[in-house]
Amino acid sequence: MSALALVVGCSSTGARLKAYEGAALPDAETATLKAPAAIKVIRVNDEKMSAFLLKDMALQFSLKPGANDVVFQYRTIWAKNDVRRDGDSAVNVVESKPMIASFDAKAGETYTFEFEQAGDVREAQQIAEAFSAEIVNGARTVAIATSADTPAATADSQSAISGQSPGAMDTGDAAASVPDGLSTLEALNLLWKRASREEKEAFLQQAFD
Repeated sequence: MSALALVVGCSSTGARLKAYEGAALPDAETATLKAPAAIKVIRVNDEKMSAFLLKDMALQFSLKPGANDVVFQYRTIWAKNDVRRDGDSAVNVVESKPMIASFDAKAGETYTFEFEQAGDVREAQQIAEAFSAEIVNGARTVAIATSADTPAATADSQSAISGQSPGAMDTGDAAASVPDGLSTLEALNLLWKRASREEKEAFLQQAFD
């Protein structure tokens, strides 16, 4: 399945996304997974998560009780302070390899990621190189993440990051027509997924300049 997560609510700690198939369940019948800005959740079970335009934002994911496999990566963005040539990116994007954590979620419970924090881009690069994380429920560790860097997992994870299915060809103009009826945020997210890597870097450069 490749259904995108749906926004089912917002709070001061980030948008809440539905990360399971079927009709939305009441909050009391689901579990909550909180992901800080430095964690990009790629997939929950068979549900690929939407690629939000603003990637450095905290999100909450609504999970069905029971077994859940969460594929994610460490991802931080740091503004460059050095002098840049024309065309150079204005930011350093630091990413780890995809990781996977599997755990049994319980309705009404809240789960969070626990990992080392970075104070600057150099520390972030060191963390990403040998990234490790746990999913915790209060003071209790429920899962220790392991590498998802197998051929199948990597293809699936990268397709989720790019918004394309594995082996898909470039569809061309990222600014192709946007369906009527979309909100501004939905339209921006759609265009972001269509954009090439160069177009995304150009956007980030403009945003940080």
